[in-house]
Formats: sequence, structure tokens, C-alpha cells
Amino acid sequence: MLQVPELGTGTATELAVPELELPQASPVPILNIRELPSAIPVPILINYGTANCRAVSVPFSKIREPTVPVSIPIPEKRGNFTTKRKRALEKMKALGWWLMLVGSLRLASVWFGFFDIWALRRAVFSQTTMSEIHGRTFGVWTLLTCTMCFLCALNLDNKPLYLATFLSFIYAFGHFLTEYLIYHTMAIGNLATVGVFAGTSIIWMLVQWNAHKPQTPLKKD
Repeated sequence: MLQVPELGTGTATELAVPELELPQASPVPILNIRELPSAIPVPILINYGTANCRAVSVPFSKIREPTVPVSIPIPEKRGNFTTKRKRALEKMKALGWWLMLVGSLRLASVWFGFFDIWALRRAVFSQTTMSEIHGRTFGVWTLLTCTMCFLCALNLDNKPLYLATFLSFIYAFGHFLTEYLIYHTMAIGNLATVGVFAGTSIIWMLVQWNAHKPQTPLKKD
């Protein structure tokens, strides 16, 4: 019963209000993770503090049983340039050290070509005269081959760079050989000096043509 006051009379009238039946709410289904299919991956966001965050997809078959351990590799923190350079020097093979030596010796020819044309003529083209423009051109060309030697020494597994460096030795030795045999601008002693470094590099790189491929890890079942 509901009492409703009447205006101006000071009395209240009782009204009969029918009772309303509210519909019963349907029970909320409880999600059972054991009943989910195992083929659906679950994205998991892992925070490693200062390291980068990444999402790892873990199938339900790995996480529905608490007794099964989940192995998630932790990414390695990025080191500075000095650490990377030290690791590269440690992994560099004997051929890499040889290419570093050849590139360092070629820097002397670069210096002679730009600043001491007389020394370049005496060391390489002793049977002809050279102008300053010839020396600078030879210096720039040698500087390019030096750069290729250094890059290849640190990246022996890079096949295109390895091939380009190998061909640079072929071209250089062929150039000096034609200068001695056809144009007669070099002495036999100068050709022998060049041939020792170019010939050794050509043979060594040819022997170890496929010896520096990157190792791919075996996949575990």
C-alpha cells in the first residue's frame, strides 16, 4: 500500500500498488581457459626495464597447464659503438686481418698520390713521367680500394661486398700487369711488389670463397 497526501485536506489516501516481478538475470558464463582451442595465440607484453618491449605470441597449449614452463628469450641490450667494434674484431678471421694490412699499406699510396708525386713515381710508375693530376687520380682510386678492404675485413660474410673486393684486386693487378707488359711504364721490381699483395689476396679470397657464411641455428622440434 502507498499513502498519497491530498492537497488542502491534510489527509492521506492509501492506494494499492501491484507488485512488479523483475526478470531474473541470466547467469554470467565463466570462461574456462582449459576449454579454449590451443591454436589461438595469446599476445603477452613483456617489459624488461631499460630494454625494449616486444609482444610474444604464446599458444594456449603452453600456458593452460601451470606445470609446463614457458621459455621466453630476453632480448640483449644494445651496446655502444665501442662494444660492437670489439666484438667484430674478436670474430674477424685471419683473412680479415690480411685485408686490414693491405688496406693500411695502400694508404701510403694515397698519401703519395696527393702530396708526394715523386715518391709515387719511384715506387710504382718508375719508367714514365707523371703529372699531379695523374697522382691525384691514382690516390682517389686507391682510397676507394682501401675502403673496400676495410669494409670486407669486418664483413666477410657479406657476399656482394666480398665479391666486389675480390674483383678490385683482379682489376688492380690486371692494370699493373698491362702497364708493365704493354705500356712499359713499370719496372719488374715494382710489379713484383704489387703482385705479392694482390696475388696473395686473390688466391686467399678464392680459396675461402664460401668459408665465411653466417651460421644458421638449428631449429629444435
